Amino acid sequence: MISFLEFIVGLIIICLKFFRGVCMMDSYKDFSKIYDDCGVNEYSLTFGKSMLKFFKQEHSNELFNTHLDFCCGTGTLCNFFYNNGIDTKGVDISENMLNVAKDKFPEINFICKSVSEFNDGCTYDFITCVDDALNHIIGEDLFEQVIRNASALLRKGGYFIFDLNNPDSFKYDEFITKGVNDNSKLEYYITRPSENTMNFDVNYYVGDELIWKTSVFEQMYPVEYVKEVLKKEGFFVELCTSNFYDDTREIKWKYIARKI
Repeated sequence: MISFLEFIVGLIIICLKFFRGVCMMDSYKDFSKIYDDCGVNEYSLTFGKSMLKFFKQEHSNELFNTHLDFCCGTGTLCNFFYNNGIDTKGVDISENMLNVAKDKFPEINFICKSVSEFNDGCTYDFITCVDDALNHIIGEDLFEQVIRNASALLRKGGYFIFDLNNPDSFKYDEFITKGVNDNSKLEYYITRPSENTMNFDVNYYVGDELIWKTSVFEQMYPVEYVKEVLKKEGFFVELCTSNFYDDTREIKWKYIARKI
């Protein structure tokens, strides 16, 4: 039987996880309105093109016809595969993001559910999770549950293809500005509170007007730890690289893991 102190500590941990999840969803509530305007989807498209090249060059004798996108956001990657003749589906915890996705791509099935819990009884040829979405999964237990769930949803020989931030490749404690178009920009200020955490303060300006701002906390997962988790959950890591065909951004590790 647990002690009263252990009970209180456990309750506090549960509350912290709940409120962190609420805050994360709130940070994307307004962001969904400007997500596509910020140029975020460019990376998803580059990653998608790289995946098709990988399948064509490395596995040309296999069929990859069914796709599931974890943390699909506004659906850009799903639509890319749909336009390439692949049966695709997206899952995300943010209703606001999915409302945008459904408006843009009504022919695609989008489901509001946590990627750690989603199970529709289907198996897929490949699952994706891009743009450091897994860094938003806080805590090793939950991270490992997401990997476990991806394995359960894949056919034997299917692929889980995802990326994670490489914290050693970022610039810290200085403002970084990215122009989105002639009249708008994103401004980042990145800090590293600990070896395995990062915090992103993000501002979005149209002209000189601040339209949206948020602070996003992310957890870093070391490469060797990720490889061990993948191995434990029945994957073979074919690639772990910063250069994946068209995607050469060094700030992200790209993992290509095959279910064995």
